[in-house]
Amino acid sequence: MENGPVIDSADEFKQWWDAPLSLEQVQAMRQPIAESVLRDLVERYPECRADVAARRYTPVDLLARLRTDDDEWTQWRVRTNERWLADHPDDGEPWLDDPETPIQLRLTEDERNLLRFGLMEWGGPTNATEELAVAMGFASLADLYDQTKRIAKGIMAGQPQTRTDWTRALLATEIVFASNVVGSGRDWNITTGIVDDDALALLRGIQNKVPTGGVLGTVFGSRPDRRPGRQPEDLRRVHLNLWRSDAVVLFDWLMTVDLDSIPITHSAEKQALADLLARLEHETDIRGVTQEEIDRARDDVARDMGW
Repeated sequence: MENGPVIDSADEFKQWWDAPLSLEQVQAMRQPIAESVLRDLVERYPECRADVAARRYTPVDLLARLRTDDDEWTQWRVRTNERWLADHPDDGEPWLDDPETPIQLRLTEDERNLLRFGLMEWGGPTNATEELAVAMGFASLADLYDQTKRIAKGIMAGQPQTRTDWTRALLATEIVFASNVVGSGRDWNITTGIVDDDALALLRGIQNKVPTGGVLGTVFGSRPDRRPGRQPEDLRRVHLNLWRSDAVVLFDWLMTVDLDSIPITHSAEKQALADLLARLEHETDIRGVTQEEIDRARDDVARDMGW
């Protein structure tokens, strides 16, 4: 693969950005891009701003502009960008922000409509239970029915939602679309009018735009330790200061490896790797690395190993 810019214009980048997900598309999006193209993208294609914000070589003055973008996900990408953090070390860890503060996301009308259906379907051909409603972030089954209407209405009106509500909307949509046990499943096409292929493409786009960090396992999605003397606040997380090159190599490997092919002794090991990938993808700027940066990181990590 070539080193140096291979995408020569904002229009060419947008074509790749709109292309269906494939290995060729992923490789193209990893290539370095000239500064002039980055600036043109920010001006002409707001939907691409988060991708610009994630790139390590994006100029600091451009990152400063994107830091105040209307789209919260674009701001997150700035705040996890290593170049930005070098000058603004106290502006990192956006997942620690209050998840109940309303934020705006740059979603298309079709993406908002998918979330609306994903929320409203719970009042239709579904089999939700109290436990499932709580797992999705609602206080009860009755609360699920009440809150989904409120969240759906706000999303369609273009109103800012809390990070908790955006996460609820995404999770509710993922489950109701895919599951035939508790969700709409095979009835989805009939009840929504959106065919599976279109729904999946829209869902993948939404998953790339909704910042869910700091919600699952914190606001909801975790149960307290019930052992004597242990309270929920006693539960601990591990904060790991990982060498960036290691993180880049791990992320690239986890993105391409077939987890089903890895020898494991317990299913938890596979889930732990998936959790690690999710953290690297959504809570760091690693997702925006180029192939050149991946190759350089591999060289750094492999240097003097003696293996």
